Amino acid sequence: MIKNLSKYVIFLIFGVWLTAPTLTLAQIQQQGTSAQIVNNICTRLTNSASKLSQQLMEKEKKITERHTERLNKANARKLDRETKRAERLTQHQERFEKQYEKLLRSAKTDVQKQAVAEFKQTVESARSKKNETLQSAIDSWLQTVQKTLTDRDAAIAKAVSDFKNAVKTASDKAAADCQSGVDPATVRSTLISSLEAARNNFRAERQKLNSLGKTLEDERAKKQQDMKKTVDDYKSAVKEAVAKLQATLSEDNNLLED
Repeated sequence: MIKNLSKYVIFLIFGVWLTAPTLTLAQIQQQGTSAQIVNNICTRLTNSASKLSQQLMEKEKKITERHTERLNKANARKLDRETKRAERLTQHQERFEKQYEKLLRSAKTDVQKQAVAEFKQTVESARSKKNETLQSAIDSWLQTVQKTLTDRDAAIAKAVSDFKNAVKTASDKAAADCQSGVDPATVRSTLISSLEAARNNFRAERQKLNSLGKTLEDERAKKQQDMKKTVDDYKSAVKEAVAKLQATLSEDNNLLED
């Protein structure tokens, strides 16, 4: 939306002024119609400025509405994620408990039962650490995204507001100059220069926002690396616990056979 905003503004104002008389004040006076032409120019300027102001206010309103809508959707998605995550954790815990019970039923000696208990404790500790670390990383990432989007919306709103104010200032000056009898060609030239400056400033602010996407991509890549390490560490811990349990069970069975 903001990409087309400055083009729209320039088109609207230029449309008025490019079709307006470009005669100098001296030429107008020679024709004896100065008051009529100047009044016509000022009237058209006032009308276009009023229309432009209304359009920009509508743009600002849409930005605010979009920001509110985004926040509402983000909160809804967060609640949905938390609900589904809680369900998944419960299901996983139930499956793990069944495996622990199965191992415990197969344990025949106190040594084996102790080995199963230690195995369960080790795995549960590793699972708890993994889940907490992953959730922390996810929460941190989502907070970063939300803050970035909020900052972006605020920056867009400010850029549009500044743009609107600059255009209004330029339009007000043009109208005042018209009423004061300034050469219409000079008024027109000054207005166009002011609008060009406003558009250039708006473009500069808009280009600053382009870096936000790169910042998020870099942050996402870092989070993914951290999460992969967490999962790898968890797998290593479980693998080590399984090997230790198997070794204990095997050794105890050999003792029983002897």
